[in-house]
Amino acid sequence: AIDQGASLLDAIRLQLAAAALPDDDKADLMIRLGAFTAAADGVGSDLASAAQGNPDGSVKEALAAPGAAFAEAAKAYHDAVDRTARELRDDARRSKVDLAPVTEAHARLHRAADALWIAASGELDHLLGARIAGFRSHLFLMLGVSGLVVVLALAAAWAASRSIIRAIDRLDARIRHLGDDDLHADIDLAGGRDEIAQVARAVAYFRDRTIERLAAANSDDRRREMVEQERRAMSAVAEKIRASV
Repeated sequence: AIDQGASLLDAIRLQLAAAALPDDDKADLMIRLGAFTAAADGVGSDLASAAQGNPDGSVKEALAAPGAAFAEAAKAYHDAVDRTARELRDDARRSKVDLAPVTEAHARLHRAADALWIAASGELDHLLGARIAGFRSHLFLMLGVSGLVVVLALAAAWAASRSIIRAIDRLDARIRHLGDDDLHADIDLAGGRDEIAQVARAVAYFRDRTIERLAAANSDDRRREMVEQERRAMSAVAEKIRASV
């Protein structure tokens, strides 16, 4: 903003000394004026961003007065330059244009910018400290949330593993009971929808087919032989399931 303001003042002085003013020079002065206005507005946006990034509001309070003074000085300088630029377009009146309003407005702009710079420099460390503290708090919060998620995941995994192991133990006991004691024993895990129930249903099917083959056997010796084979098969299934788990 200071650079653009100085550039405007230099251009006005050059045009004041010119005998004739081409259209390009007139347009150039207005372009410079627009650049100065954009820079001054950018200062206001930066101050608003700084205030928003300071939770306790101290930065806004400290910079409100110098920021308002700078904005007022920038507007006054813009208006003075705009009036002078209109007067410079008239070749007959150009030599009589008074630069005092422009130079006074420019000096006021410098003073306001200097005061704002000093105030902003004093608040910069405070703003950076608040921003770093905010980052640190956010980091600790994210670490806490991550730790909680890990704990919950481990607890869920432990609970799921315990549930699976208990189901496997029950299925293992049932299969061994089929193989060692009662071939007609029920398999209570076959009614579920998970992989354990699927294995239990396969074992139940194996049991039912075994009972059918035993019923179709034509001698006691054949039945005993088949029962012994099925018991060994059931035991082998139980051992494979436990080893897989």
